[in-house]
Amino acid sequence: MLLAASLGQAQDDLPRGSIQGVVVDPSGAPVAGAQVVIDSKATGTQAALTTDAAGKYDSGPLVKGAYSVRIETPNYRINRFTLMVRDGQTTNGDRKLVPIDPGPATLQGKISPGELEEFPIDGRDVLNTQQFQPGILIQDGRSLDPTKTGNLGVSIDKVSGQASRYRLDGIDISDETRGDVTQNVARSSVEEVVVSRAALNVATGPTSSGAVSMTTASGTNNLHADVYGLFRDNSALFAKAPGGQNLKFQREDFGGRVGGALIREKAFFFLGGEYVHQDAHRAVVMPSPFQALTGSYSTPTCLP
Repeated sequence: MLLAASLGQAQDDLPRGSIQGVVVDPSGAPVAGAQVVIDSKATGTQAALTTDAAGKYDSGPLVKGAYSVRIETPNYRINRFTLMVRDGQTTNGDRKLVPIDPGPATLQGKISPGELEEFPIDGRDVLNTQQFQPGILIQDGRSLDPTKTGNLGVSIDKVSGQASRYRLDGIDISDETRGDVTQNVARSSVEEVVVSRAALNVATGPTSSGAVSMTTASGTNNLHADVYGLFRDNSALFAKAPGGQNLKFQREDFGGRVGGALIREKAFFFLGGEYVHQDAHRAVVMPSPFQALTGSYSTPTCLP
């Protein structure tokens, strides 16, 4: 049923026309119950209409002249337009509404290139940089699966890091069998890291928690390079292991990167690499009466 208020003036001898239209959605289906407001630019008077079940509205008789029309309904963008009504003619006011797209229900946290540069060399895993974001917990890969020794996992909102998705330049590097990440990514080669929380679009892949997206760096017109290194030994400010044992520990972490232009403004190159070597012993303390078995065992680590 149409609700209309005529904008025509009282004199019956004035020239009149009308506006009739159908309001539809992008699929062509009628939009019922849409609010249609028609304003006369000449007199400032207004008519309020409602589309019927077929999406139709009819202004009734209108004095000729210019009219502004506004169509509004929930979940669609407001549609505004102007029409000219002529004497004895019905002006077409058909309109297709555009739905409001709120975007994906996703929360994102980003670590910028500048922030990445400020992290210390020791423990310089690219995933470890996410530990300062709210709701993020970094997990030792060994606690997730024995095959993940040397890897880290990113727990998002208290969900295991095995459920998170990991992407490098848009390529999925998640372990589909055991969860977590399939490879270590050199911190020196990554320019930006973004953690997105569910719900994500289908292109990211199935996950109940979220995804970690890494973007590698690129060369520029200017040649730039840096190198770094770390040596750590148990002889310098190193606490004794359980049982008072003074165990061997050495860690070397070194790497670098270089980037520049092959052809200025057209082609660029970038190389980055990192190597971690650790010689360590893990303490084993046995309770009484097996104190004689107290000792240590070797746990070497190499991460290219």
